[in-house]
Amino acid sequence: MLYRTSAISAGVAVLTDVTNYRALLSLPGVRTVYPIAPKTIENAGVADLVNAPEVWESLDNTGQGVDVGIIDTGIDYTHTDFGGSGSVGQYNLLRRLEDRPAPARVFPNAKVVGGFDFAGDDYNASDPTSVPQPDPNPLDCHGHGSHVAGTAAGYGVNEDGSTYSGPYDTSLDLNGSVRASRPRQTSGRCGSSAARARPTSSARQWNLPPTRMATARSRTGSTS
Repeated sequence: MLYRTSAISAGVAVLTDVTNYRALLSLPGVRTVYPIAPKTIENAGVADLVNAPEVWESLDNTGQGVDVGIIDTGIDYTHTDFGGSGSVGQYNLLRRLEDRPAPARVFPNAKVVGGFDFAGDDYNASDPTSVPQPDPNPLDCHGHGSHVAGTAAGYGVNEDGSTYSGPYDTSLDLNGSVRASRPRQTSGRCGSSAARARPTSSARQWNLPPTRMATARSRTGSTS
């Protein structure tokens, strides 16, 4: 069982094979069975929805020069949305060494200019015996923080996974070369981090991971 519902309807969500559909229907107390569509974290269509390219162009302002502070699950500064290498191997290695300072050539960078992990990846706020283990590395341990930071200040990601470099105006092809990127997601607990980032002109879709503080600065910043 995944979870229960009670407000709108009384039910439970379960993970099972589709071949068990009739068996579930035959259970006592079950009136009907509905499929649940899988969900993923992404920003597909956001810039188009809020008319961001029109705003950037009409106001001649993409947020450049503004510093944005994010308190969330951390920030994946290795992601190409933040000017990182995009290497999964590099991310996995840095995750294993997460309690140590990140290599200077990797973090901070031009986009993610600072950050700090106030709790540590293993901190569990639901456990009264859990003790925070702060460290200087705000690398995302979940995915949500990177998603939020990417929305606020990401460069954008090209179809081939490389960093989008502009332009940030109505000439942006929202249905072509620029795509949404997805944050790397990991299982288990995650602490709180803060990061600081600078907005840069953001592309139409951004991809971007308990509480960490990270700040990201964008040189071309998106504020959608």
